[in-house]
Amino acid sequence: MGQILLTSQNNGITQISNLFIDEHMTDANEVELKLYLYLLRCISGNLPVSIGSIAERFNYSERDINRALTYWQKAGLLSVEFDGNDRVTSICLKDPAALAGAPTQAAPAEPTQSVRAQDFQMIQNAQTVQDAQPSSFTPAPSSDIKPFYSVDQMNDFKNKEDVKQLLFVAEMHMGKQLAPADLRTLLFIYDALSFPVDLISYLVEYCVNSDHRNMRYIEKVALAWADRGITTVDEAKAMGSSGQYRKEAFAVLRALGISGRTIVNSDMEYVAKWMGDYGFPIEMVLEACNRTIAAISSPSFQYVDSILKKWYDSGVRTLDDASAADEQFQAAKKAEEEKASKPAARTMPRKAAANFSQRNDDFNALANKIIMNQ
Repeated sequence: MGQILLTSQNNGITQISNLFIDEHMTDANEVELKLYLYLLRCISGNLPVSIGSIAERFNYSERDINRALTYWQKAGLLSVEFDGNDRVTSICLKDPAALAGAPTQAAPAEPTQSVRAQDFQMIQNAQTVQDAQPSSFTPAPSSDIKPFYSVDQMNDFKNKEDVKQLLFVAEMHMGKQLAPADLRTLLFIYDALSFPVDLISYLVEYCVNSDHRNMRYIEKVALAWADRGITTVDEAKAMGSSGQYRKEAFAVLRALGISGRTIVNSDMEYVAKWMGDYGFPIEMVLEACNRTIAAISSPSFQYVDSILKKWYDSGVRTLDDASAADEQFQAAKKAEEEKASKPAARTMPRKAAANFSQRNDDFNALANKIIMNQ
């Protein structure tokens, strides 16, 4: 088996970048966070690692770990090199500051630290975990690399009269004071994507109403809107209420056994959330509909939504993922049932004789009976 060379561009220093916390940590799921932090730990301690050992350590499948690795590669926080057989030969962790355009030290010509790990086979054509990024997202060319805005640019942005109202509304919706990273994202949407202030206000409201308050998610929705050519609030509202997912909404109604009525706005909002915000393909939505009917024997968009949200939070993205999650659940359930079915150890009480019924035979009468029959 080949070996993986794991290197870092952080000059061998094990640390968590503030930009990682501000820009990337909120969007990553549990598996992705554990993988990234553990790779940093392995770099620091020069520890041997393998996909199998990481999966065993955190009680995940190797497929989960491979997906998390693909997620961080897609996010630009690490790079992976392959040999001619599509086997990974090295993983390099990158400085998050470089992605944001912030000044950073040049990487050394040769890695300062490396960790040898067992070779592993990447899942070919693996489904990329996008964490709230719709599968149809194709960011506009201007948003491939987010510009880095200086303090002076940020101050100029905040001092605009219409922007002051925007920031007030955003903080009210998000329930917190905006951090500098949040302000840079809003400036990016305002400046690079050319969104008017009223559209940005609606964007924030739209995401918060969908129970997404982190700015990274808001940025991804903005990129999707920009790619679709949305420039006004009316166009954004129309996207969720007409046309775009109409065919899929009819399929959902059929799967839930609903007939005799037309699609209403609430139907479209749910479908837009599942397919647009969560990024699920229609087959996953229909599978959730089928499970809803099997579970409660009645159509319920709320129940479907609860299933899809649980899948989304757990990193389930495909039917194979759902099947694997079902198997894990059944295995855990069976183990609990077997544990519960084992009889508890029993000990005899001290006065065991008291547990037996006493005979009440009249021995004198019995003796007389025997004599009389002779």
